[in-house]
Amino acid sequence: MPHLYSRFPSTRLPAAGLILLASSPAHATFETLPTGTVGQPVTTVQGNAIQTFDTLHIPHGATIPGAPAINQFALPANFNVVSTRNTTVMLPGQFIGQAAGVPFNVGTLIDQVLFDTNVNRLVFSTRLTLAPTVAGVQNVYEVNDILRRGFTGQTVEAAWTRATNSDLRMYSATRTSTLFGQGTRLYDPDVVLMQTDVNVSEGNPWSAHFLLRTTAQYFDTRSDGLSLFQGGEEGQPLNLQTFAAFAPSAAILLDNDNDGLSNSEEATLGSNPSSPDSDGDGLQDGLELGRVAGVPDPDGAFGARKGTGAGFVPDLDPASTTNVLNPDTDGDGITDGTEDANRNGRMDAGETDPNVSNLPATVNVPLPFGATLGLGLLGALIARRRLRQPAG
Repeated sequence: MPHLYSRFPSTRLPAAGLILLASSPAHATFETLPTGTVGQPVTTVQGNAIQTFDTLHIPHGATIPGAPAINQFALPANFNVVSTRNTTVMLPGQFIGQAAGVPFNVGTLIDQVLFDTNVNRLVFSTRLTLAPTVAGVQNVYEVNDILRRGFTGQTVEAAWTRATNSDLRMYSATRTSTLFGQGTRLYDPDVVLMQTDVNVSEGNPWSAHFLLRTTAQYFDTRSDGLSLFQGGEEGQPLNLQTFAAFAPSAAILLDNDNDGLSNSEEATLGSNPSSPDSDGDGLQDGLELGRVAGVPDPDGAFGARKGTGAGFVPDLDPASTTNVLNPDTDGDGITDGTEDANRNGRMDAGETDPNVSNLPATVNVPLPFGATLGLGLLGALIARRRLRQPAG
C-alpha cells in the first residue's frame, strides 16, 4: 500500500510556516502513549508522512562510512546497546504464495534493549529487514503491525529513528492488541502496537528502529514478547507470527537476603531465604558455610535476574565452617557469633573456635581406699536399717 498518505492527511500550512518548520524541526523527543479503560477505545499517537511534522521521529546518529549503496546511520548518541537478539523470520509458504507447509526465510527481526542516557531509562527497539527474494521470486511478505508485550504497569513512550535512508517510518503507536483492519482499537495495557507497511514490492523492505521507552528498571525474555502481523492488504492471507523477545520485567532475586546462598540452596538446607542469619547467631548463612563470593548476576545490570547484592560478607577462612541451623555449633553455651567476635569467618587473635567446645573438661578423681570402704559400710548400714522398719 503506497505510503498511507491518504490515511494520515498532512496539515495544510502557509508557505512561510512550512519553510520555517522545515528549517527548524521540533520532533526530537518521545511521545507518551495514552492509557485508557481495558476493552474501551484508546487514543492513537499518529505520525506524519512529512518527516518535519512527524512527532514520532527523532534524528538518527552519525553517518557510518563505507556503506555500499545507501547511507547507514548509527543510533542517536544517547543510546547505549544493552542486549541484541536477531531472529530469522520463517513463514509457511501458503502465506507468501509458495508451497504450503514449507517454511521460507522472509527476513530478520532485530530485537534490542537500549539504555537512554538522557533520562536513564530502558528502550525496547524493533527493526525488521525483509529478504528481497524468496525461492527466486520477489518476496511478497508484508508487515502492517508490529506488536510488543509486557508493558502492564509501565508508562510507555514511542519514537522511531532511521538505520538507513531507505527505512520505513512508524505510522502510529497505540496501547492495543486490536490488529490492522480488525475494528476499533481497544485499550490493552500489556501491548503496544506499532503500525507500518514494510514490504519489498512497494520499496519499503526495511523498517526503521521502532523505539518504546519505559519506566522499567529491568528486562527479561518473554516467549510471546513480539509479533508481526500481515494484514492481507495486498490480498495475502492473514498471518500473525509471534517470537520470543525482550520485555520489561520486575527484578527476580536469586538471593533474597544477600547472604551468599541462593534461594534454592536455602530451600535444600532448610535455612531461611529471607533472613541472612537463619539461626540468629550473628553470622551470615553464607559466612557460616564458607562462601567467599555471592550468587553471580547472570544477565547484567539491567537483566531481571539479580544475584547477591549489598551487605554480603565474604568468609576469610572458607575451610572452617559452622552449622547454619545451630547458633552454637560446638554446644559450649557460647554462640558462634560471640566466639567469632569480628564475624569474618576466621579465628583471629583473642577469639575462640566455634567448632571446639570451651566447657571445662570433666575430671574423675579417685577416692582413697579407706574412704571408699567407709562409704560402702555406711551404705550397707542404711540399707539394713530400712529393712528393720515395721510395715506401715
